[in-house]
Amino acid sequence: MFLTTVKKGYIYTTLGSKGTCMEVRIRLLVSSFTFMVGIGAIIATLPIVLRSISTNRVEISLAVTVWGLTYLLSNIPAGFLADRIGANRIVPIAFLANVPLGFLMYFGQTALEYTLARALEGVMEALVWTSIIGLMVKNTQDTKILGVSSIYATITLGFTLGPLAANILSSFSSRAPFLLYSSCSVISFLMTASLFKLDTVKLEKVKIKVELGKKTILPLLNALTVGLIESLLIVYAPEISQETKLLSPESLVSEYYFFGLLGQVSVGALYTFILSEHYISLAFIMLGLTFIIVPGSMMFVSIALLGFINAHITSRAQAKIAENMPGVESTGAGLANFAWALGYFLGAPFYSALNPGSLAPQVAIATIVITMLIVYLVIYYLGNPHQRAKA
Repeated sequence: MFLTTVKKGYIYTTLGSKGTCMEVRIRLLVSSFTFMVGIGAIIATLPIVLRSISTNRVEISLAVTVWGLTYLLSNIPAGFLADRIGANRIVPIAFLANVPLGFLMYFGQTALEYTLARALEGVMEALVWTSIIGLMVKNTQDTKILGVSSIYATITLGFTLGPLAANILSSFSSRAPFLLYSSCSVISFLMTASLFKLDTVKLEKVKIKVELGKKTILPLLNALTVGLIESLLIVYAPEISQETKLLSPESLVSEYYFFGLLGQVSVGALYTFILSEHYISLAFIMLGLTFIIVPGSMMFVSIALLGFINAHITSRAQAKIAENMPGVESTGAGLANFAWALGYFLGAPFYSALNPGSLAPQVAIATIVITMLIVYLVIYYLGNPHQRAKA
């Protein structure tokens, strides 16, 4: 029933008082927000700079998309590494390693240099987020989902403000946002450098087990579904914009992330319901019906609900995996991030397979939601009730 991967190593744990745990959480939140402002700035700037130095569409596309591939492949190894040597050590090192990447993009003259920088950035971000989520969960003494949702809320807020900062800085220099990225990485490093001082105790030599049973597979499936739907929304955005005739493609994506932010903020009030056994089924049914019933001209309503609910599902998936993998929370975070990135990576192939043009965007997204719901329910009802309650 279980596919088990065994890796020998050492488990480290962060010890400290309740006050120390609170300080760690604050440092993680502030550094995450600051770092994501820099990330949002370079995402908004990169296509413009690339078009100014290259007319080769393949080179430009590779420089933009290579991040997704390296991030996808790096998450699980990054989680293992964080649990092996301590997430509190990895976080500041990974932030600091992003600093030269900003300078590489600022001084870059070829698309190849940007491709290299983005590839390395994908690796560094995998190290950052698996370590931060793992460390946040370790230092959240109450309900784990509250720590996870607070990280995602700061990530979303920083990512939203980054392009605004880039727009201001680009009036001075088109490449100035790359320096902002390096500066934000430095600030995040300084905010987390003190984590090195936290006590890390080698508990014992153990076997790190990743049990891909129902209690792990279902949250991973949920994370993959969120990534897939999010990717489809982005590629369908131009068509949705034409149907609504109200919002631009960029505004539709911004709307999705804004309501995602509201969704993360609402976790504090709704976490009991979100963690309940039947939440996922109810959420998918609600999304599927909304995309079927709401007309294309009002699809911005469906997108708002999608962003709100996907935020809940993302935090729930991370929290469930963390609860089921005590002591190796960063490995769990790496698995969840891998699942999301895999879904996001598969969005474009699914878009092509759905025969765009012959299928309305709302029907296509509803089809994916309903299909993933069916897969979820089939897996959910296999096995014993005890496993279901933990999924």
